[in-house]
Amino acid sequence: MPITKAEAQGVTRAFVRDYPGALELAYKFREDAAELYGPRAAEVPADMKGGYVPKETLHAGRAYRGRVDVPLQNVESAGDLLMTLRHEVLGHYGANTFAPGEKRALLDGLAAARNEPTLKPLWDDVNRRYAGQSLDVRAEEVFALHCEGIEPSQHQVADQVQQRGQQSFTETCIARVRPMQADDLHNIVCMVAQGLRDRSRTQQNFPQFNELFRRDENMEPKKPFHEVVAEKLIEQLKAGTAPWQKPWEPGEPNAYLPMNPTTGKRYKGINAIHLMAQGRSDARWMTYKQAAAVGAQVRKGEKGTPVQYWKFSEEQDKLDDSGRPVLDAKGQPVKETVMLERPRVFFATVFNGEQIDGLPPLQPKKEQTWNAVERAEHILKASGATITHAAGDRAFYRPSTDSITLPERGQFPSSDRYYATALHELGHWTGHASRLDRDLAHPFGSEGYAKEELRAEIASMIVGDELGIGHDPGQHAAYVGSWIKALQDEPLEVFRAAADAEKIHDYVLAFEQKQVQEQDQQQSQAQDEAVAQALAVDIAEVLDNPDVSFSHYQAFQGDTLEDALRSRGLETVGSITGTDPEQFYAVAHDRLSPVFGIDPSHTDTDNAYLERKGLAQEFANMAEQLHLAQQLQQHGEQIVSSIDAEARWSDGQRIFAFHDQDGEPHQVRSLDELNNYAPDQLMALPALTQQQAAVADQEANMTPPTNDQAAALLAAHPADAVQGIEQAAAARRQ
Repeated sequence: MPITKAEAQGVTRAFVRDYPGALELAYKFREDAAELYGPRAAEVPADMKGGYVPKETLHAGRAYRGRVDVPLQNVESAGDLLMTLRHEVLGHYGANTFAPGEKRALLDGLAAARNEPTLKPLWDDVNRRYAGQSLDVRAEEVFALHCEGIEPSQHQVADQVQQRGQQSFTETCIARVRPMQADDLHNIVCMVAQGLRDRSRTQQNFPQFNELFRRDENMEPKKPFHEVVAEKLIEQLKAGTAPWQKPWEPGEPNAYLPMNPTTGKRYKGINAIHLMAQGRSDARWMTYKQAAAVGAQVRKGEKGTPVQYWKFSEEQDKLDDSGRPVLDAKGQPVKETVMLERPRVFFATVFNGEQIDGLPPLQPKKEQTWNAVERAEHILKASGATITHAAGDRAFYRPSTDSITLPERGQFPSSDRYYATALHELGHWTGHASRLDRDLAHPFGSEGYAKEELRAEIASMIVGDELGIGHDPGQHAAYVGSWIKALQDEPLEVFRAAADAEKIHDYVLAFEQKQVQEQDQQQSQAQDEAVAQALAVDIAEVLDNPDVSFSHYQAFQGDTLEDALRSRGLETVGSITGTDPEQFYAVAHDRLSPVFGIDPSHTDTDNAYLERKGLAQEFANMAEQLHLAQQLQQHGEQIVSSIDAEARWSDGQRIFAFHDQDGEPHQVRSLDELNNYAPDQLMALPALTQQQAAVADQEANMTPPTNDQAAALLAAHPADAVQGIEQAAAARRQ
């Protein structure tokens, strides 16, 4: 038996309580379609249970955004009507809460996925019911049909409904990086339903034609980002103007690739290719807000360029085995970075520096201040690649022998052309199975071969800009036809190629970083050796030093101090203090503990503790003096005048004075003290680091005890001497 009008109104009131956004619609209940539509009733299916009319409606003096018509004779129960309301309101009206371009993308995403196994049953059902209707109408019906099974409990208490829905919509409808699945459709529907529940969504799309149809005929098909980029590149490849087809002369590094002046970072991958394809001469790109933040203004009427970003990880609360948040000492949740099961894609619109008023003018490119060719040579050597030179004009990488063959250097018109070619082949070399593992098993002239050349050519362009060695695309013109075909057949190939090119760039440039690290390590080792050599002073020489008194130290198990040290292998200053100047005191403190038969962490203020600390300080002081003498010998610069001394002081250089009493260097702590010495008593070391300067400032306000004062403190006031010893340690250690 059909539902009554009163029952229908009750069901609708309950539905609207669940979805307050549905209050924007009027609801018209009539006995049948004839009563609803009059002569036009023949245009709708005889078994229609409801219809959404996307047309403003006036009722009882109030304007509604649309109307839901219900022929009661076709609705059998309250449950039947509830499914109808979900279909018409959550489905059809919900589809119009997308902006026109977004709705176009939604319909395209649904249509593109009509043969996906998880969505095919829905499509088969709709195709039977709506045979003969347009693909767009059927796509919207698929969306509405899925809405029939949606209940508030599926979205109102679920976490991240909006985020999951937006992610699925962006990836399957906007970016179209993968086909939509049933889970994606459910996420999008739940996002819309929750928006109607909390009234965050309202109608944005207003179709003006046949009021029972749901699609605006003026909506242009929404193309995925990679298709837009690919189509632009195909046009440019045909004209010979694609980014990697343009030659660059050697010059300033990082001068051509698009970059964001706000972040200081360059754009990468498909974004870099897309921005370069716009043909701008200014490499700077930024968002509207970024321009405004620096006092600049995008000119009125300028059209932005979209860029695409992917998020592969995010910060989340760390959970214990029971699923509860792990808290830190302050009771705050501990965060951890986790990889997302499904990466998220985002879009931004950026404007070129040529489109923005108020930016500083683009500075002319500077000439290189360092040797880019030398830098390229270092990369080739650090890679360890097997490179041979042969007569002829062929340059190639042979996967079977994992080797690169180049023409003789003299055959190249310039050194930068030689290295550009070598680095191009090194790009192919990275594809070996033991490195980045790309598919290189393709014969010359094949589509696969051309795809690999595309990757290497884009990588050459990026590396060439990074190093400032220029870019010469002329020798690869033969692949243009294959590149065009590859992009026409599979537009997503531009995304993959650009991503692989960035991997090649990172892999190749890592060799330069490796070399820097090796050089730093060699320098560090050399410095350690120099320090060790300076500290290789017999302890007897230290103990016999008349300027340092060890008379207050007691005998150790009947041994003299020297014998006690030697019995534990401590025969030189370096064996007691180590070779790290920042750790002289700490290392000596630990290594002297067994001499006194105490634990390194022992802190009682007894004689053994104090003697151990005092002795550690004496050796740390001696090590510092020896190391300082070594530094001054290797790097010290004699001050030639009082003006020179004051200038070096102003520059932050460390200045040392040699006292007449002991002939040892002592760091000058103030300008007044500096003026007390003649220039021939002064030497300078390179400028302090920021950290060293802070230590020097602190030391300038301290008056550390001398060695004799420290010894006197130990003898007279054992308990109070600790503070004096620690002051001395802090003041004398750099």
